Amino acid sequence: MSPRAGLDVSSITIAAADIANEEGLEQVTLAKVARKLGVRSPSLYNHIGGLPDLIEKLAVYGVEKMHTVIKYEMNSGHGENGLKAVMTAYLTFARAEPGVYEAAQKAPEQHNEVWQAASNQLVQVLLAVVAAFDLEEKAALHTVRVLRSALHGFVMLDRAGGFGLPLDLQETEEVMYKLITAGIAKL
Repeated sequence: MSPRAGLDVSSITIAAADIANEEGLEQVTLAKVARKLGVRSPSLYNHIGGLPDLIEKLAVYGVEKMHTVIKYEMNSGHGENGLKAVMTAYLTFARAEPGVYEAAQKAPEQHNEVWQAASNQLVQVLLAVVAAFDLEEKAALHTVRVLRSALHGFVMLDRAGGFGLPLDLQETEEVMYKLITAGIAKL
């Protein structure tokens, strides 16, 4: 049986990304992806190894997309300006593509070299952003962890409606930028 013309790993992954962004990552099923693409579920198996394989491909897609967005913003300046641009891009990406963002947060599977390489590229671009602060290697790695943790926590609290106080969220983001930047400067 030959694969359907136009159906490939990329189109399947993008369809899964659309579903994840619209309905949530947990709602991605092969049946929904097939329906979105106008094919029957068995047709997907000519290109992917099942739902776990598709979720891995979606994670790689998300990490690569985040890398592209952040790397682009990294050129917005150095030091505080560059860091703020990257942090803003991170939050914007997470809000615009919530399902893809969620998929990208998993640690890469040991057997998946493509996923590991994509994740490493994302870490490397974040290290390049904090390099402007002249940190030692170990301190830079800790800083990237803290940065990712703060941003992810902000994303998840925002998504869950955890910022219910009548304060401007943009102002809270500004405070976060200032606190992180001031903290990095004291390392």
